[in-house]
Amino acid sequence: MCGRIFFNFSNSNRHALVLSAFCPPCCPAPLGFEATSERRSVESALTLDSQMANVIHVGINEAVLATRKTILKKAGHNVILARDLREVISACKAGSFDVGIIGQALPQMEKLRVSDTLRKHCTGIRILEFHDAIKPDLDTADVHLRVAETTPASFLDTVTQLASIRCKKGKASQ
Repeated sequence: MCGRIFFNFSNSNRHALVLSAFCPPCCPAPLGFEATSERRSVESALTLDSQMANVIHVGINEAVLATRKTILKKAGHNVILARDLREVISACKAGSFDVGIIGQALPQMEKLRVSDTLRKHCTGIRILEFHDAIKPDLDTADVHLRVAETTPASFLDTVTQLASIRCKKGKASQ
């Protein structure tokens, strides 16, 4: 297998919905699938070398939170949603997170507070900031994704890469 996940999307009311994932015909069929099966679900498209991450997503737009949570969960990541600092602190006390996602709808000062809170309460977390503007709002984030230039596939790749960095650092220190 090539190790990449390719998505088909349906754009309905400006919300991208993941319908299915497939590997290109150049790849052999994964175990448990017929060789002629080109399309398969997101869950079965995961490769053995993919990193499952514990993700906390902080935002205020319920539709965006739900869509991103679905994309991440179908790829095998564990996702917790938080809508304010109180929920962030509570989630960080209850578990550890590899990746923190800060939504684009939050005002800049709130993004700064969320970032500081995540760094303080979730040791070693990698932060991904979504933004609408030409330049990012949050200089302290590890990665910035501009909403207008981001596809669900690139979003998923970015989260997986951040989780991989966190896992490598965690294993190196043990």
